[in-house]
Amino acid sequence: MLNFINWFLIYVYSIMQLILFWDAIGTKIDTLNVIISTKKRVMNMMRFLELIFIMFTISNTFQGADSMFLYIQYR
Repeated sequence: MLNFINWFLIYVYSIMQLILFWDAIGTKIDTLNVIISTKKRVMNMMRFLELIFIMFTISNTFQGADSMFLYIQYR
């Protein structure tokens, strides 16, 4: 009888460890998916801000320059 109780307790402990391990793996996978989706959103936002910066820089460069300056600079 003592052998059976010992075996049963080891079995229950092993099942508990397996459940905890599976939960930890699931949590890490969920965290990784959140990090990947957040990284994609941040990268898209950075590309958008870079595009806006380039557009404003180009428009401001040619807006205040006179024609002689542009002729000398780009000939």
